[in-house]
Amino acid sequence: MNTDRVKKAILYSAITLLTVYFFTIIISVIYGRGITGQKSGKIGLIKIEGIIISSSSTVDQLNSVKENNAIKAVVLRIDSPGGSVAPSQEIYSEIVKLKKETKKKVVASMANTAASGGYYIACAADKIIANPGTITGSIGVITRIPNLRGLFDKIQKPYSQKI
Repeated sequence: MNTDRVKKAILYSAITLLTVYFFTIIISVIYGRGITGQKSGKIGLIKIEGIIISSSSTVDQLNSVKENNAIKAVVLRIDSPGGSVAPSQEIYSEIVKLKKETKKKVVASMANTAASGGYYIACAADKIIANPGTITGSIGVITRIPNLRGLFDKIQKPYSQKI
């Protein structure tokens, strides 16, 4: 009689474990997780807003995306009139490295403005999406013209005096 009771207990335990396992798999599939428990196909979002003065925050975010295997693609949301050349180049280079080292896709999504350094950064993406009203373009068109009037005035004075 004890053996029947032990057999039933083992049977009920096995059925309970299989049921829990079965429901765990179903719930994992419903919520987009594989059997390993990691979500598949996450998309990273990196916002680049305002004047580009420093690259450190954006580069840190790109490195986090690079290390996170659950993230399969990145959206760069750009709303910037540009800024300093060096930080823009650093961000551009990090995006190129991210794509090369991880094979992750990068999409640039342009908001109100993506000009100068903002547009330069977008050029590193696999695809660029812009609203019809987005102000876009003008990489490197800012030119500095030195004001030499004071120097010319100093040079001209000695030669304009009558000898």
